[in-house]
Amino acid sequence: MRRVTSIYEDREGVLWIGTVAGGIHKLDMRKRHFIHYQENPGSPNGLSSNNVRSIYEDQAGMLWIGTDAGLDRYDRDENLWYHYQNDPFDPQSLSHNFVRVIYQDRAGAIWIGTSGGLDRFDQETERFIHYINDPVDGNSLSHNVVMFIHEDREGMLWIGTKGGGLNRFDPKTGQFTRYQDDPGNSQSMGSNRLWAFHEDRAGIFWIGTANGLVGFDRETRKYTHYHADPNDPHSLSHNVIMSIYEDREGRLWVGTIDGLNKFEPESETFIRYTEKDGLPNNVIYGVLEDGQGRIWISTNKGISRYDPRTETFKNYDVTDGLQGNEFNGGSYYKSNSGEMFFGGINGLSAFYPELIVDNPHVPPVVLTSLTQGGENVQLYKSVDSLAGVTFEWPNNFFEFEFSALSYANPEKNQYAYKLEGFEEDWNYIGTKRYGRYTHLPGGTYTLRLIGSNNDGVWNKEGVSIKLTIVPPVWATWWFRGFITAVLLGAGFIAYRLRIRSIEAHRRELIELVEERTTELSRTNGLLEKEIDSRRLAEEALARKAALTAVASERNRLARDLHDSVTQSLYSLTLFTQAALELGETGKSEQIKHNLTRIADTAGQSLKEMRLLVYNLRPIALEDEGLVGALRHRLDSVEGRAGVQTRFMVKPEGAIELPTAVEEGLYRIAQEALNNAMQHAHAASVSVCIVVSPDGRRLELEVSDNGCGFDPEGVKDKGGLGLISITERVRDLGGKLSINSVPEQGTTIKVSLEVKPWPR
Repeated sequence: MRRVTSIYEDREGVLWIGTVAGGIHKLDMRKRHFIHYQENPGSPNGLSSNNVRSIYEDQAGMLWIGTDAGLDRYDRDENLWYHYQNDPFDPQSLSHNFVRVIYQDRAGAIWIGTSGGLDRFDQETERFIHYINDPVDGNSLSHNVVMFIHEDREGMLWIGTKGGGLNRFDPKTGQFTRYQDDPGNSQSMGSNRLWAFHEDRAGIFWIGTANGLVGFDRETRKYTHYHADPNDPHSLSHNVIMSIYEDREGRLWVGTIDGLNKFEPESETFIRYTEKDGLPNNVIYGVLEDGQGRIWISTNKGISRYDPRTETFKNYDVTDGLQGNEFNGGSYYKSNSGEMFFGGINGLSAFYPELIVDNPHVPPVVLTSLTQGGENVQLYKSVDSLAGVTFEWPNNFFEFEFSALSYANPEKNQYAYKLEGFEEDWNYIGTKRYGRYTHLPGGTYTLRLIGSNNDGVWNKEGVSIKLTIVPPVWATWWFRGFITAVLLGAGFIAYRLRIRSIEAHRRELIELVEERTTELSRTNGLLEKEIDSRRLAEEALARKAALTAVASERNRLARDLHDSVTQSLYSLTLFTQAALELGETGKSEQIKHNLTRIADTAGQSLKEMRLLVYNLRPIALEDEGLVGALRHRLDSVEGRAGVQTRFMVKPEGAIELPTAVEEGLYRIAQEALNNAMQHAHAASVSVCIVVSPDGRRLELEVSDNGCGFDPEGVKDKGGLGLISITERVRDLGGKLSINSVPEQGTTIKVSLEVKPWPR
């Protein structure tokens, strides 16, 4: 043992102990408030294993600790340890060394849940009675890995297992009743892997499973399930539930492997707390409440204290005296005296929450280093007493280090800095103690450094150092002013020279414009004469085109009269002569037949004449466009003649075409319909107009079911109707196809590109 020569307690309560040949030792008395129980190799006075899985304090004040190497009982009054382990040769020893849960019922019996079944400990004989799973007995324990034990108000024990669901155990009869998941029944447990349990004030069982949180009403046998939904921020944060706790306000806290959840019963939603809210880690193992209403949470990165009033977290880790940073599921307990226990992988931590107080000391902040490029700046005084410093370009950069003089737990001291005059916001750098600035412009700045102690108490005044950066000559104000004056003078001279040049150029332009104006006057006279000549020529061409159009229309009417009315009149002449000759013979039946044919032929001639008159004045084409005119034609002519008609436009709606194109297509359809009625004797006709999606191509198709003809037989010998159609298609620049089969009808199709013809 080293001989102590001196002891000093600083303002934070840290003891500094000087020894002979042993240096200085530091003892933080505040860390003594976290008691650490651990394994003591080679000695029975300690845990059987540092991997603590469960804790319980019985009615006599004995502390029971379950580990992965057996069961420990600790008499803290006598400082005596008792160890119980599985002996394969002793059937009355502990059933398994992995002890997951310890519980004492109201009758005083100690129950131990292990990975090998449920044990009841006989304190008089110190022997264990086993309850294990029997595959052939439905009234036995459903699974041997026991995760929790709870005694309800009726004295029944509820046993949760890792793979067999929930069991209701009657200690008097030794019978188990199973409550398990039925995959085909939504009104069942939902999972047989159970991790946590709590009975609330209303007697509702809350069960944490590997597939969400379950609320179980024993009276109605109704299960209510709550699951994590990645698309719903108000659902559970994760489906694997590790702990459930009800605080003094009746609030339910649910710990998962991905965050802490507070249940809102009215809306049946959850408020999530994760690392972004201040937790040290998202894996939540245990949840307890202290006498001040604060929530203590064990995680995979220490213990966190949450204050619901301020909604803030305070975190503790191994540097504060805890057993370690990683804790275990199911390994948390609060005794009747308010003492809290949390077990982890390096033993057991015990403490009274009211003794864990924050360090109130505001630490001094000092500058410890000022360098440029890693070399100390020559200051000719101590750096911690520096009030100001000047740097000249090109040395307009520096690095610095500083420290908050708090030694209770310096690893947790926090730091921040700011260069006033250069930036507005503080640079919070956590536990780092250094910073740097480069390429600073010339000027005067103030470097401010602040820090906190291990419990986040900040020295907001900190330390300030005045910094002056001397810029290069070309960056000084007087040099920039001189350059500005020179540039302004040069600019003024250049401006005056430019004005003179512009005025001279303007005079030249005026003279040139006058010359060009004279030339344009002469040229305009000549152009006016030429324009008059061209206008007269164009008017002559227009008159010629009009005469040509009139002649063409006259020829078309001649063809129509020839093909229809003339032929009909000729037929009337023949029928009349035959009737006169038969009158001399007295054959009344034949005379009557001829008179009937005369009447029919006269009626047909009348229809054809009406059609010709209608063709002369297609008013519908002007009023309704191509689609409306064709629909009107089919309704008024073919429809009234008893011919079945069909008209289709793709896509539906009006079609905007140049006037010449509309009239040409209308006349083509007119000729085709005339042929279908007069020559093909069709009973039905159809007209279809199809416009391509880009509006650049159009097809007109006229079909009938008449007698048809052989196109090859009439090639170059067609009547006036086919000739007229062919000419009109050629005038439109389109393509014509005729498909006709004797006794099977005729189809005439016109295809053309929709060009921007003038209307």
